[in-house]
Amino acid sequence: MTKEKYLEMCTMMRMEPKLEDIPIDFEDFPASIQELFSIADMLTDNWDGMSGSYMGKDLTLIPYLFDLYNVEDAKISLNIINLIVATNTRIYNDKVKQKTEAAKRK
Repeated sequence: MTKEKYLEMCTMMRMEPKLEDIPIDFEDFPASIQELFSIADMLTDNWDGMSGSYMGKDLTLIPYLFDLYNVEDAKISLNIINLIVATNTRIYNDKVKQKTEAAKRK
């Protein structure tokens, strides 16, 4: 659900929107965090060819990209990118697992 749809739903149901229930849009993040998402997207994906599992991003280009984008705090930025990668890894692998389970049921 998008932020707009949530707010529409609240209006239609005459409910007061709850801040903690409002979905986050990419534009809600500060520019520095948006930049880290972009850097994470530039990194190469690693897949296990045998199982089809997503293994995360290849982080070898991080120093070059941090230098290129003048990232000021490399430690915090790397931690944030690791959170992005870990979240994406979990999401991708959950999708693969669901597809595998659905195929087994057929």
